[in-house]
Amino acid sequence: MARHLPVAEHARPLLDDVRFITEAMAFLFDTSTIGVRLGVLEGAMCPRFHVDNLAVRLVTTYAGPASEWLPEHAVNRVGLGAPHPDKPDPLRDAAAIEHLEVGDIALFKGEGWIGNEGHGLVHRSPQPAVGEKRLFLALDPG
Repeated sequence: MARHLPVAEHARPLLDDVRFITEAMAFLFDTSTIGVRLGVLEGAMCPRFHVDNLAVRLVTTYAGPASEWLPEHAVNRVGLGAPHPDKPDPLRDAAAIEHLEVGDIALFKGEGWIGNEGHGLVHRSPQPAVGEKRLFLALDPG
């Protein structure tokens, strides 16, 4: 993986951290398969508030703005899913938007978590400022 990075010799601490977090997640969820997505983003990957249809996803941001999420009282779940003119905005209270900080590690429980159907964490990718980039990691247990 290091050879694909712009300055491979400086990548070791990042790769060591990704490996450590991946191994911890594999242990926590008793799996030998973890989907890994590490990328530099210049825009919001998922700008609309949504829920994931998988059981759980680990996210962390190494640089730039980190993921945003909503407490349940600020969500209109009727508005979730693909946008449509007849569908309301899923955001009830913009003042209630919470956000992670750089370096925070979060487990986002999704709709696929047994017993969590209809209660997946509502979240979105933040919009970086013009010229700002985001280094983001997402892990999905297999």
